Amino acid sequence: WEGWIDLRRWTAYYMVMFVVFNSCTSRQDVYRYVNWLLAVGTAFSAYGIVQIFGFDFPFLVQNFKGNATDGNPNFAAEYITMVLPLAFFMSIATMGRVRSIFYIAATLITGYFIVLNRCKAAWVGLSFASMVAVVYTASMLLTNKLRLKITDRERYVFKRLVQIIALSFVIVVVGASATFIPAVKDLHPSIREGHNRFISVAKEFLEFKTVGYLLSPESKIDESVIILGDTTMQRIFIWKHAWELYKQHPLFGVGLGNFKIAYQPYRSRKEQLATGPEVFVRRTHNDWLQCLVELGPLGFGAFILIQLCLYWMGHRYLVRSSRFEGQCLVLGSMTAFMALFTTAIFGFPLHSPNPTFTVW
Repeated sequence: WEGWIDLRRWTAYYMVMFVVFNSCTSRQDVYRYVNWLLAVGTAFSAYGIVQIFGFDFPFLVQNFKGNATDGNPNFAAEYITMVLPLAFFMSIATMGRVRSIFYIAATLITGYFIVLNRCKAAWVGLSFASMVAVVYTASMLLTNKLRLKITDRERYVFKRLVQIIALSFVIVVVGASATFIPAVKDLHPSIREGHNRFISVAKEFLEFKTVGYLLSPESKIDESVIILGDTTMQRIFIWKHAWELYKQHPLFGVGLGNFKIAYQPYRSRKEQLATGPEVFVRRTHNDWLQCLVELGPLGFGAFILIQLCLYWMGHRYLVRSSRFEGQCLVLGSMTAFMALFTTAIFGFPLHSPNPTFTVW
């Protein structure tokens, strides 16, 4: 029955896509939808920022700070990775004063939330997607495949870019100060916790420990390095065992939604030391791997094909269109998709309602 439950959930997403597509009958409808998406994401981020600094509604019970209304900071950050690129590109495209202020405010608030949220997967996803967007746009301009009729706007666009980059730099400096400057670090327990997490993870990556653990056989990993609640070690063990599960079902997988059932016999002592023996593992913390395990090569191939279709449609629009605002909207959407799918390597945003509804 787990497959039927997942199928019902995915059907709801398809219905959302159907409603949105049939409701957008003009260009103004598309921009109105984007504006509402950015307004909700900005309000969501502002609430999360307030939570991080210890202010919240007293009648709400929160287990994690900075989650806004998503229950977990990682879920919140995965959602905002879809909003931030759209806000950034729309702030470049728009010339109206009111809309410009709105888009710039959305960019700064969502960006500040991502910095303070401390979700490493979101940082990686946004960084990678931004680099790809810069390289892609530059290559399109150099090969004259991107037609930009903005001769009268060049000075405006350059000025707007400088403003946003400068303000973004200030945000990054302020956010980094919460990690590196002791006086700021000790302002709030959540900031101090973020500092400790950042330093420990940075050391692991600089010493190549994480890569070594991932590539080494489980028998070579000493139990003394395993700490209960260490999310990095949890992912490493779950990924290893999920791959073993896939090798037992290489053609069709274990079935949609059945990972949580089929995985339990594959749990090892070391994995339970990292996650806790009483924890019921429901996800691989890697949507790509979970798709392969549950749906096999055919389903995984369809998953890849959907992404390629998204990028190809965006590329085709950019090549054929000369509308600057439309090009910025498409570039923002492509960057948002790439950021989310990159984040999905380290989590399960495609199994969370907010980012998945935003995708469809």
